[in-house]
Parts: sequence; structure tokens; C-alpha cells
Amino acid sequence: MKTFSTNRPLLAGLLLAVLAGCGGSSDSERYETLPPELSYASLCGLPAASSETYRMLEPTGGRCIAKAGFALSDPRRSDPYSSNPQDRREVELKIWYPVAACSSQPRAEYAGKETMQGMGIDLGPNAPRTNARAGGPMADGQRYPVILLAPGLGAVVEMYTALAEDLASHGYIVVGINHGRISA
Repeated sequence: MKTFSTNRPLLAGLLLAVLAGCGGSSDSERYETLPPELSYASLCGLPAASSETYRMLEPTGGRCIAKAGFALSDPRRSDPYSSNPQDRREVELKIWYPVAACSSQPRAEYAGKETMQGMGIDLGPNAPRTNARAGGPMADGQRYPVILLAPGLGAVVEMYTALAEDLASHGYIVVGINHGRISA
């Protein structure tokens, strides 16, 4: 995961740039679905998942997807929930987005070790297998609408992976926010 140090105006500018660069597509493009005889994994060339792992629901859209993660930190503001005055406010972003079908990236992990520990879950080698690639370039020449996903009640965005993957497979960029010390 990439870590960035930022301040509020820079973060706001980044979010505005992402939103400005994204736009709608026609409904026929956005709601494209898979033919019933084709599995999502075969369409996108995903590596096979072990039969012992938990599997996420397959996306219903016709676009292959990737997932990227970023940790943002505000160097000018301390973390009010930490006893260490050197700790800074942090927020973690997970982004699901459409990619070209011929990506060679491995499957994205469901959640990092810290997130899994925060949820009190230890699945070992049986961690859920996602339907997204681990990063990769967005599909060229396309503009996609953005959906912000901010879970509540202490949940983390990883709990909404199947929903985020499905939305991305229909042509949306899904930006999930894990709020520091609140999520997990």
C-alpha cells in the first residue's frame, strides 16, 4: 500500500481532480452484463483460486477490475486518539476501478494483516479471494462516475468488497474510506 503525507487542501484538491476527471458513460455501457455462459474469472483471466479459500461473489458486470490502496496522513495534525504526540491523523483509501482485460497482475488481497487483526479475524491461508487485480492501469480513453463508500458503525470497506467489485465491473470507480481508529 502506498503511504502519502498530506494536508487538508492537498487532499481536497486530489479528490476534486479525481472527480473532475471522471464522468458519466451511457447507461448501455455502464450496465453491460456478462453472458450467462462466461464466468467472470475466465473473462478477466484471473488466476485460479484454491478450493479451500473463501470466494467472493462474482461481479455481474462486463468489465475487469482492479483494486488499489493508499494511506493518507496529515503531518500538521496530531492523532487525538493516540497517547503518542508524534502520531498523525490517518485515513486509508481503497479504490476499485475498471481495467483492461489483459492485465497480468495477481489477484488483490481481501484485506491487509492489520485490518484482519483489527476485525479479530485470522483466516490464515484461507483468506477470501477477490475478483480484482492488484493495481494496474485504468482502461484507456474512458471516463467513469465515482462512488464514495464510507461504512459506518465501525465497519471497514473490505466488508463491502463484493458490492464494490460489482459496481466497478459495471463501470464505476468506487473509493472506499477506512477512517483511522474508527474502522476496525
